[in-house]
Amino acid sequence: FHQVVQQLREEVVRLQQGGMEHEADVKRVRAEFDSSIKILTAQLSVANQSIKEQAVKTHLVQTKLDQAILKIGARDSDLHRTEAQLNQERDVRSSAAAQAAA
Repeated sequence: FHQVVQQLREEVVRLQQGGMEHEADVKRVRAEFDSSIKILTAQLSVANQSIKEQAVKTHLVQTKLDQAILKIGARDSDLHRTEAQLNQERDVRSSAAAQAAA
């Protein structure tokens, strides 16, 4: 009977030690997990800031492109007006030359 009690006590001690080891493992894993979460959160924050900065830069580039397109459109319009004026002047000269020859 004493031997059975002794074996049971040893088993209880072994289970308690195993339980303590398990708790220590759980705490270690939780600490690693928490650390990983903090690192990932910081990395996400940096990435998010970088994305925001890139969005601002992209917006600025888009604005400059829009302005350049407007300038090109205005120059194109000026060229068409100049071409029309030159054609009109040519027509006037041609008409004047034709009248002078007649």
